[in-house]
Amino acid sequence: DKILDTLKHENSNWNKFLLKKSFQVNEFNSKDDSAVEKFGNYLDEKLPFILFISLPFLTIVFAIIYFRSKLNYAEHMVFVFSVMSFVFFFFFLAELINLLINIDLSYFIPIVLLFYLYKALRNFYQQSRLKTILKFVLLTFMLPTTALFVAVIMVFIGFILY
Repeated sequence: DKILDTLKHENSNWNKFLLKKSFQVNEFNSKDDSAVEKFGNYLDEKLPFILFISLPFLTIVFAIIYFRSKLNYAEHMVFVFSVMSFVFFFFFLAELINLLINIDLSYFIPIVLLFYLYKALRNFYQQSRLKTILKFVLLTFMLPTTALFVAVIMVFIGFILY
């Protein structure tokens, strides 16, 4: 309140919000890494929410690529949910193996996930190998781009809500 009075700004909730955000931006720009670490921890806590929000966008990508299939949006979403369930299960399994017998499987994760995605696309959409490979290559570029787009939006929203 004193800062707003000193700056001769109206003492409104919007101005208080902007003042708080300007102090947080100043904290991020300082040499102290604790503010960035706190925000990183905040985003880590919100990661399941971020992934949940990104699923409809990822489903849109599948619906666009497989627009000629007779599947509706909900059916594409079921496929995306099943693929993401496998991804989470595999990460859990890899982490569990790492904790129990101290074997790092992080090098195999991309290989296994890409192989699973190819096989899942082939089985679910029932297309030829050539079409599946072409769409698989297209998806390997579009999915990270879509995820990055959603992540940037979610980081922006996370900063606003922080």
